[in-house]
Formats: sequence, C-alpha cells, structure tokens
Amino acid sequence: MGERFSGDYFSKRQLIATIFLVALLVLGGSLLYLRNQPGTVVVKEVEEVEESAKSETEEVKVEKVVVHVCGAVRAPGVYELESNERVVKAIEMAGGATEEAKLDALNLAAKLVDGQKIYVPREGETPPVVVSSASGGSNSTVSAGLINLNAATLEELDTLPGIGPVLAQRIIDYREAHKGFTSVSELQEVSGIGPKKFADIKDKVTVN
Repeated sequence: MGERFSGDYFSKRQLIATIFLVALLVLGGSLLYLRNQPGTVVVKEVEEVEESAKSETEEVKVEKVVVHVCGAVRAPGVYELESNERVVKAIEMAGGATEEAKLDALNLAAKLVDGQKIYVPREGETPPVVVSSASGGSNSTVSAGLINLNAATLEELDTLPGIGPVLAQRIIDYREAHKGFTSVSELQEVSGIGPKKFADIKDKVTVN
C-alpha cells in the first residue's frame, strides 16, 4: 500500500509539472505572436507620417512684403512686414504718426502691397495720388493709403466706414456701367450714398 501511495504521489507531481510547462509554452507563444502582429508596424508608420507633416509645416514660410513709409511718421523708411498686414501696422513700424499727421486721409485698414509707398500727409496737406509698385509701375488699388475707386475690389471697398458688401457691390456696378469714376464726388450718384456717408469716406478714396 505504501508503494502505491508513493507512485500515485509522483504521478501527480509529474502531471502538475507537465501542465505548468505547457502553460508556460502557450503563454510564451502568445506573447511572441502578439509582438509580431502588423499593428505595431502601423503605429510606427503613423508616427513617421506625423513627424514628416510636422517638419513640412515648420518649413512653410510666411510671405513678406516690402513697403516705403514716409511723410508724417517718426521713422520714415523701408520696412518688411507679413503680406497679410494692414497700412496701420506699417505706420506703427515706422515709429507711429507724428502730431501733425492727418491719419483720417488714409485707409488704415487697407492691406499692404509689395513695393507700396505709404505717404502719411500732414494737416492741410494734399497727399500724392499716384503710387508706383515694384511689379511694374501700374496704378495700385491703394494709393497713399487711399482706395482707388476704379480698381478696388469688393473686399477693399467694404473696409470703408459705413460701406458694407451691398454698397460695395453697388459702387462696382456703377463703375462698370459708367466705365469708371471721373471724380470722387461722383460717388454720390451711387444709390445709398448720401451726403453724410460721402463726407465720411471722401478723404479715404481716390480715382486714377
């Protein structure tokens, strides 16, 4: 009876050891299988694409424009600014306007154009009208900070005080129907522009 007990005991130990060994093999095989799955490769590829996109974004450079600011400013000169900046920013770069500057004569919200000359007039002074551009000397939409009624886009006309998209389109329609404006006062012929509105914008526009 003692021998039978001893044999049964060792058989059970061998069985437990065998089960434990099989479990280890299954676990090891599962870990090896999961490690070799393509999911890890996909994650790596996604990370590489994100890094590449980030590098390309960092390499994108903001376009610049060069403008000449002169007249009643504290530091006249040539300045480089981002292409989406406005006339008011260029004047700030030039040290700001002097006390005798007539800023109401300028459209401070007009976008800058490469090669543009921004002349800030003094009180009682009539600003020059024609401004040559670096691209070839053609008349600019914005001259000395003034909006050219015969070349301005709807968006540029919309920056004028009291002129929304509707009135801006009427100005363009009138311009096309009459082959351009011959004088600033002709703006009063546009429906919706009365004496008060005309007085608000007459010093901010020009015709070429």
